Order: sequence, then C-alpha cells, then structure tokens
Amino acid sequence: MTTVTGVLAGAAIALGMQGVAEYVIRRIGRVPTIDRLGLYAVGVVLRMLGVLLVALLVGLDRERFPPIPTALGYLGMILPMLYMETRRQR
Repeated sequence: MTTVTGVLAGAAIALGMQGVAEYVIRRIGRVPTIDRLGLYAVGVVLRMLGVLLVALLVGLDRERFPPIPTALGYLGMILPMLYMETRRQR
C-alpha cells in the first residue's frame, strides 16, 4: 500500500506544479517561444520545485513514500503533460 501512496503523491505533486505553471503562463498572457525564454524559465523553476517537493516528501517519511515509486509517479505524470503542453502550443 505504501507504493501506491508514493505513486499517488508524486502524481499529485506533478499535477499541481503543472497546473501552477500553466496558470502563471496564462496570467502573463504570452505563449512561451524561443524569443521569450523567461517564460520557459518560470515553467522550469516551478517543475524543479516539484522535484524538490518529492525529495522533501521522501526525506520526511521514507516508509510511507518510498523514493522510486514516488519519483516514478512524478515523472509518469509530468512527462506526458509536458508533451501535451508543447503539442497544444503549436
């Protein structure tokens, strides 16, 4: 059961970070392009914050949130969402 908890926690963090990143980009009102690397930087920083949250979660309660399932839950959710985000912006 702890594996499922870890995967769900990682996926929830990824979903939250993706949602915040998209909200910030929409509030700015511009599409991130190669000319506007600052917008990419905002998204990268927010998603790296998600990685730090996963590490913090694992560090605080390693038994409930095992490292590999929690990290795989994060990656399994964030990577498809990043792919879909880039497809939507074309």
